[in-house]
Amino acid sequence: MSQSASETIIQICQALYSKGLTPTTALIKSRLLEPLPLPSIISGLRAWQASAHKGGAVDANENLEREKNRRVTDEAENIADKGEASLSLKVERLESQVKALQATVKALQAEVAALTRQ
Repeated sequence: MSQSASETIIQICQALYSKGLTPTTALIKSRLLEPLPLPSIISGLRAWQASAHKGGAVDANENLEREKNRRVTDEAENIADKGEASLSLKVERLESQVKALQATVKALQAEVAALTRQ
């Protein structure tokens, strides 16, 4: 696992922990901007667990790290929101197409009914 991926996982763990959540592989995976293999996520989680509970030592850059984590989390949430908006638009378009197809089917049924009456 690259140093960057490990740092990202540790940052996500710290962000989760600062929100009162216990970091899990599922929570970490849901917040990653790019997919990572599960063994990498587990390795990063274990590294965070090993460093997070060392005698209660507080990192001098803890506030900076929290801010970074907040930004990473916010960015991930924004991406998720954009994905939901995109899906909503697709659903609306599909619903419109379904309505148009239903109208076409009704018109064709009426034509068939008229032809069978002749």
